Amino acid sequence: LDPSYAPDAIAAFNHVLELDPKHADALRGLANLHYDREEHAQAVPFFERYLALRPDDASARTDLGTMYLYAGDAPRAIKTYEEVIRRNPSFLQAHYNLAVALHREGRQEAALAELLSS
Repeated sequence: LDPSYAPDAIAAFNHVLELDPKHADALRGLANLHYDREEHAQAVPFFERYLALRPDDASARTDLGTMYLYAGDAPRAIKTYEEVIRRNPSFLQAHYNLAVALHREGRQEAALAELLSS
C-alpha cells in the first residue's frame, strides 16, 4: 500500500467497523496498516479483536507477537509465539520470531536452539 493512501484506508476500515464492529477483514486490515506504519501499540487491539473472531490464524497471531515485541513486551511476545508453535509446530515464521525475541532477551542459547529445531 502506498503510504499516501493509509489515511483513506484507515478511514474506510473504521467506517466498516462502525457498521459492523466484528468485521474480521476490516479488523485485520487496520491491524496490518498499523503494523506496516510501525504503529505497534495501535496495531495490538486490532489484532486481538481479529483473533477473538479467528483464533486459528497463525499468521495474525505471529504478527500480534511481533507487535508485542516491538512495543517492548518481549515476554508476552515469547508466550504468543510459543502458543502459535504449540498449535502449529511447522509454522516457520513463529519459530524464527521466537528466536529473535529470545535473542533480544539475552537468551542466545535458547534462540539458537529454536532456530536449529525448526
